[in-house]
Amino acid sequence: MLEAFAAGLPVVATRAGAIPDTVTHEVDGYLMADGGPEELVAGVRHVLRDREAYARACAAARQAYEERFSLAAFEAGLAAVLEEAGDPQAARLDARQDVGESRTV
Repeated sequence: MLEAFAAGLPVVATRAGAIPDTVTHEVDGYLMADGGPEELVAGVRHVLRDREAYARACAAARQAYEERFSLAAFEAGLAAVLEEAGDPQAARLDARQDVGESRTV
């Protein structure tokens, strides 16, 4: 799913497991009932038939990736956790990000 989002592609999936925590129905993808392959086929057909909805979902998928799942989002979240825990390394993460240096830790 994250690879699809990174490529700017909406996801058609069932509502199983943690998928609804990642995919927002009719925003960056389509969540179908867990009723077998027919449900997924219906979701894919919907995506392919409505070009405007597809274009919106593509843009939303890429935006979701950038905001929630990209390396920058991960680093910002990690830095916030470290800073809250009082770890001085968090400040170094932020400083390197400001000057564009490598962010490997």
